[in-house]
Amino acid sequence: MLFDQTFKNLGRIREIIGVLVKYGLEDVVVNSTLRNFVPEGKRLTWLRKDKPVFQLTRWERIRMACEELGPTFVKLAQVMSNRPDMLPAPLIEELEKLQDNVGPFPFAEVKKTMESEMGRPMDEIYESFDETPLASASIGQVHTAVLKNGQKVVVKVQRSEVRKQVSRDLSILLDAVQRADRYLRKQGIVNAIDFVRSFERSMNKELDYRTEARNLQKFRSLYKGYSNFYIPKPFRQHSTDKVLVMEQVSGCKISDIKT
Repeated sequence: MLFDQTFKNLGRIREIIGVLVKYGLEDVVVNSTLRNFVPEGKRLTWLRKDKPVFQLTRWERIRMACEELGPTFVKLAQVMSNRPDMLPAPLIEELEKLQDNVGPFPFAEVKKTMESEMGRPMDEIYESFDETPLASASIGQVHTAVLKNGQKVVVKVQRSEVRKQVSRDLSILLDAVQRADRYLRKQGIVNAIDFVRSFERSMNKELDYRTEARNLQKFRSLYKGYSNFYIPKPFRQHSTDKVLVMEQVSGCKISDIKT
């Protein structure tokens, strides 16, 4: 079964290896069975010709590789940026840059997803909809809007094809970690496989926005008596597994604290 899945994903595996080598991370490839996916005649190209890459630190190159590899690896980097117990401080500093610096996708894609999910034109639901995203992340992006009743909301829209890509990449990631397990253990990383499996469960939940809407509603009920923080109201009648509409409120990142 593992062999069949690996063969099916061969093109993407080679693409991932290519990005690792591009950013000077070929030691991960050379020191694991991932090297078997690189044809013998091309292994000399692991000697990088792009000299400017050496002007960047290893940590910068890891962050750039994750960014280029797409949503799954960006999200993994975001999760890992909150694990100072596992990663060195300079790497965490780089990965934190991926928390809110992911490029947006076109409004045409947003509109297509919105109308496909709701089964009707956007202007039947929204009085106005800002085409410029408020924020963009690895799984989706957020826009401000106003419902027909005048309620100000934020709308989170999932990137198209992201589920298919995440599913494929998670399969590849688990396979790659299993192949590189001996090398990773030598680097002091002893629970990589367990971490990837936990990450897979988390990603599958995050890809269904209905789960987030239910959680918002549940937390609003549990903490309705609290005055020191506020949980936005979800509009579940306008939300689906790929679109989440919630009350627009002002706030700050949890990391925005006085030092």
